[in-house]
Amino acid sequence: TVSTLLTDELTEIIPSTVDLTNDAAVGGAGAKGEGAHVNGSPALNTESVNPDETATFTLYVNNNSTSSDSYDLDASTDESFAASVLPSNWTVVFKDQSGAIITNTGVIATGANKLVYAEVYVPEDQAAIPAGQSIYFQVKSPSTGASDRKHDAVVVNTIRSISVNPNNAGQAYPGGVVVYQHTVSNEGNVTETDIALGLTNSYAGFSSILYQDVNRDGILDAGDVLIEDIASLASGESIDLLVKVTAPNGVGLGVNDVATITATPNATPINGAAASDTATATDVTSIITANVVLVKEQSLTENGVYSEANLEAEPGTVIYYRLTLKNNGTETVTNADIEDITPVHTTYVGSSASVTAGGSVDAEPANGASGTVRVTIATFAPGEIVQLKFAVLIDQ
Repeated sequence: TVSTLLTDELTEIIPSTVDLTNDAAVGGAGAKGEGAHVNGSPALNTESVNPDETATFTLYVNNNSTSSDSYDLDASTDESFAASVLPSNWTVVFKDQSGAIITNTGVIATGANKLVYAEVYVPEDQAAIPAGQSIYFQVKSPSTGASDRKHDAVVVNTIRSISVNPNNAGQAYPGGVVVYQHTVSNEGNVTETDIALGLTNSYAGFSSILYQDVNRDGILDAGDVLIEDIASLASGESIDLLVKVTAPNGVGLGVNDVATITATPNATPINGAAASDTATATDVTSIITANVVLVKEQSLTENGVYSEANLEAEPGTVIYYRLTLKNNGTETVTNADIEDITPVHTTYVGSSASVTAGGSVDAEPANGASGTVRVTIATFAPGEIVQLKFAVLIDQ
């Protein structure tokens, strides 16, 4: 029957807390971001990288709670972490001190900390970001909800790079013409403007003219236009050019001319980055005494008798063509083309083009369409014969 009453009072609830810092643990020399939720500008740490490189941030997860805890790791461009989002094709990987990939710190004792590396990969096609791309890192306990986040940034360096490809070699006879194809590409990560083009010949009497290959078919045709400079070329963009080289009459056998094409970027710095060096490519033209003969024949049956004579055929009939190229000279010819166009009132019979050994079909229309059939012969020895066959259907 004897009793007593004891009253206990909870005067304070101490929440679980965690502190995410850069470069050193809380209290350490060089620690950045001590205190809860450091989101404001400027970024605490900024790393500068080129495209296709990785920026590494050193993080410390400090358990300031009175009990052990573990924390999930996350990264986002959304400082509220309403969603975990990153720029297109960017990735963030967290690693521990041994280099193992982790998504959670594991248990950290009270008052202790854990070193974590955040590796931010910037994709190869990333445009320059001179002002920096903000990246927020967060740690959050799945059991207590304790969390902290901090603000870092990645600067993507400005890369300026123009290229001209490829280097070519060809042949011409005195007074003849050869056409070379080139591609000018912006391999940097900023738009280049006012790219000056240049073209020179090494041998007196040779002349060269520069065209834009508007339809990018590698053939100099009526739609192609003279060009002196490139007004604008975005990152990753390219433009096709054609160089028409004319050999002078009376030039000697065996003469070599080198036509040099140059592309010089605008000298004005972009984001403080100086222009890249002038890009160059060369076309070497060798003078030969050519004796190449081309004969075109036709037939109404694929394996029938071919003749240069005129034929009569009704609408809906298939015509088979055979083009025979022979090297009657004494020198090997390189990079020769056999080219033909489907006649008016006909359409191409799909995949009908074939060529004998030594050549390869590199252009033909789609089935039922009109256009160019072209064969390229890399090496054409004296006495060699190469034949191209293809078929067309007369319109109904």
